[in-house]
Amino acid sequence: MKNIIIILCISLFISNSAIFSQLTLTSSYNPVSGDIGKFFHCDTAGILQGDSGMNQIWNFSNLHAFDSSISNYVNPVNTPYFSTFPTSNVASYDSIESSDVFSFYKTSWNKYEYLGYAYPGFLEILSNTEDLMQYPFSYGNAYIDTFSGSGTLSGFPFVVIGTMNKSGDAAGTISLPFGTYSNALRIKSIQTETDSAIGFPFVFSVTSVEYSWYVDEFKFPVFTVYYYTTVENGDTTIGKEVYYSNSQPIGITQNGKLIPETFCLYQNYPNPFNPSTKIKFDIPTVGTRHAVSLRIYDILGREIATLVNGQLNAGTYEIEWNASNYPSGVYL
Repeated sequence: MKNIIIILCISLFISNSAIFSQLTLTSSYNPVSGDIGKFFHCDTAGILQGDSGMNQIWNFSNLHAFDSSISNYVNPVNTPYFSTFPTSNVASYDSIESSDVFSFYKTSWNKYEYLGYAYPGFLEILSNTEDLMQYPFSYGNAYIDTFSGSGTLSGFPFVVIGTMNKSGDAAGTISLPFGTYSNALRIKSIQTETDSAIGFPFVFSVTSVEYSWYVDEFKFPVFTVYYYTTVENGDTTIGKEVYYSNSQPIGITQNGKLIPETFCLYQNYPNPFNPSTKIKFDIPTVGTRHAVSLRIYDILGREIATLVNGQLNAGTYEIEWNASNYPSGVYL
C-alpha cells in the first residue's frame, strides 16, 4: 500500500472581527444514506464535562480508547421495515448490534426526527416523533419535546412516553486526540423515557444526561459524555459512557460518475479567499475504498483543521472549508 501526499498553498484574507464566529448547527448536520460514523469508546475515569457558558476550554487530548463502534446510515427502502416507517428518509444500524437491528429517522431543513426501531420479534413506532434536533441551533438555544408511541416485544404490546430537553449550554475550545477546535458548541440533552407493558406488570424507564460537542468540520459529535440511570421493575442501574469521533466531514460532495485515473488534489477556488474556499480532489480505482486524509496546516507546519479523515470510494469530490475562525495568512 502506498501513501500519496499532495500539498497546495492557499491564502486567507479575513478581518479580525470574523475570527471568533459562533457555530450554528443546520440541516447540513443531518445524516444521509452512505454516511458512516466511527466512535471510539474511552475509559471514563476522571472525565468530566466541565462548566457551562462561553469561552470554555476543554482538554480531552489524553483520552484512552479501548473499543470502537460504527454506525452505518442507509436508505430505508433497502431495509425489511420500510413499509412500517414510510415517512423515513434515512435508517441506521450499529456494528455493536446485529445488522438486522434498524433505527429510522426523518430529516428536513428544520428537524432531525427519530421515528422508532425494529428487529425480528421487536417493533417500536413513535406516533408522536422525537425531535433529536431542531435547526438552526446554537449557543443559548433550547427546546423541550415530548414523544410517545407503542410497540410489541415477542408479541406482547407496550407503550412509550418520554421527554427531550435540549440546550446549547456551552461554547469554546476543545482539544481531542486528533486535534484542537476553537469553535466547539456543546449541547446538553436531558431525556426521560418509560416503556410500560400492557396486560402484565413490567415497566422499564431510563433517564439520561448527555453532553455532546460539535465543530464545523465534522457531522457527528466529536466528543460525548453520557450519564444514564435505568430502572427495570425496581432494579436500578447507573452508568456512564465516554466516546469521541472524527468521521464524516461536513460539506463533502461527490461530483459526477466518472472514475478518475489518478490521485489529484486541485488548486482551491477562490484563492485568495474570505472566508471560505472549495477544495476538489480525485480518488481513482473502481471497487476500492481508500483511506483519505485532507488536512490544513499553518505556515509553521501546525495542523489546524481536518477536513476529511476516513474511507472514500473512487470518484471526484469537493469540500468547502470555512476559515472564519482563523487569522489571515498562508495555509498548506
